Amino acid sequence: MRRFKKAFVMLMACVMSMAFAVTAHAEEDVKAEYSGFFYGSGFGAPCKDNTRCTAPAGSYLTGMKATLVNQPEGVTGTIVYQANLSGSGWLDWVDNNDICGSSETNMPLEAVRVSLNGQLAELYDVYTMVYQNGQWSQWAVNGATAGQEGMGLRLDGIRIAIMPKGAGEPEEIPMGVDPSRPMVALTFDDGPHATVTPRILNCLEPTAPEPPSSWWATACREMLPWCSAWLR
Repeated sequence: MRRFKKAFVMLMACVMSMAFAVTAHAEEDVKAEYSGFFYGSGFGAPCKDNTRCTAPAGSYLTGMKATLVNQPEGVTGTIVYQANLSGSGWLDWVDNNDICGSSETNMPLEAVRVSLNGQLAELYDVYTMVYQNGQWSQWAVNGATAGQEGMGLRLDGIRIAIMPKGAGEPEEIPMGVDPSRPMVALTFDDGPHATVTPRILNCLEPTAPEPPSSWWATACREMLPWCSAWLR
């Protein structure tokens, strides 16, 4: 019995150690961080891995830069990228947050290529897509061209994602929510009112992200008894 208990404890310790190692590895996966230089407004805020970095209204990309976060210690390599600047063609490859394109021109980027080198290229794939001519392109992988060059089409956005080697394409982002851009929240101030409040709640209920009982209950129950009864 003692041997069984000892073996069981050792097995559980082994399992927990493996789980911890997997969790730590997942938390430390290499990710991209990038930003665009937008005509008329300069560099935008850095975008996290696999988020849409898009130009403000009336603007477009004239340059970009990218870097990596959580690169494991001792793993060689970096992120490298190249841009096709309208009127100039393909520019030289640059790496690790160097500016590719131009911050001193109104000429737009038409296409980009993003890749990894060193040991990183053996462990990870880098995916790139661009927003051009009103739509997002397909993913371009490991240095393939994202965007259409020589067609007079500017780049209005870019998205970069790092994935473990062979893991496939990054998960899709719902088109209705772009975490890299400003958002608008709808709110209303109705009193609360014995007649108006229920009408508003009835309109919102079919599309509310949460049931009214959770996102409205606390305030209502403290204000009006009839509202508490309605929520029940």
